[in-house]
Amino acid sequence: MIFNKVKIITATLIIAILLFSTIIFLQKKAVAYTPKQNVLVCVTGQGAYKSLNNSNFLLVERSVTTIPPGAIKSFAELNGKVTKEDVLPNEVLTNSKLINKDSGVFLSTPQMRKFSIPMTFIDNPLFSGTLRQGDIIDIFHTTMATANNQTPVTTIEIQKAVVLDAIDTTGKHLSKTDTQLAAEIILEAEPKATAKLTNSQYTGKFKFVQTQKQSADYVPITVQP
Repeated sequence: MIFNKVKIITATLIIAILLFSTIIFLQKKAVAYTPKQNVLVCVTGQGAYKSLNNSNFLLVERSVTTIPPGAIKSFAELNGKVTKEDVLPNEVLTNSKLINKDSGVFLSTPQMRKFSIPMTFIDNPLFSGTLRQGDIIDIFHTTMATANNQTPVTTIEIQKAVVLDAIDTTGKHLSKTDTQLAAEIILEAEPKATAKLTNSQYTGKFKFVQTQKQSADYVPITVQP
């Protein structure tokens, strides 16, 4: 009888110890647990002002303690966006590095300057008026014949200039779907080239020669110089 009581007490103590140990273990595990969340991580790096390619991003589970503020958590958040800064490989993509696609025209670097050439200074306005944002052109200049110089001289002013915008007589932006001819073409150039072009427009006519249509990943973005 006494032996059975001892067995019962011993078993009860063992069960109590096991229960207590389990509770302590679960409490420690609860304290140590860190919530996780899925975020978009760049695979090979993403250049600024390029269309986002979903295949270059992975949805990865990360600890919330390591996720930066404004992290992108789904591919749906990429719709209508492009990167305004470079994104490094394995970097978590954040809202601070994104901007809307329709934010305006861009300068490739802060050192470049934006300028316009009206159609009145271009000798092929019917063609040049069809140029649109993102087109790549060479700009030639031909001097006017004068009494002292009967032979016009043609020189190349800028190679592979990017068309930043095309506008009509009211200043309205013309998209690639607009069929009307542009009144002015807006381009970018270095300050020295801009000064040279300004002087050249009064001594002859410009000709735009298209070298490349809009690239598939060209996205217009505003960057203040």
